[in-house]
Amino acid sequence: MFPSDPVEDIEQFSKNIDIAQVKCIKGYQAKEYDELSLEKADILHVKTQTSDGWVEGIRLSDGERGWFPKIHVKEITSRNVN
Repeated sequence: MFPSDPVEDIEQFSKNIDIAQVKCIKGYQAKEYDELSLEKADILHVKTQTSDGWVEGIRLSDGERGWFPKIHVKEITSRNVN
């Protein structure tokens, strides 16, 4: 998985920096070496988002880092995670 344009995407992410953490709402199986497999309810710290729907994040439970589709996660908008 290669982001569309890393410089442009990082700049776009910087504008939306409020999205610091996300929760996995649908599991995802990594298909490439730089992707991150997700299980439902995983909590991740967002590092980068691309304009083509990919997110680079760090899973808080084990520190693993990688890319995953944005449609598999939901922004955490409250300090209390459901």
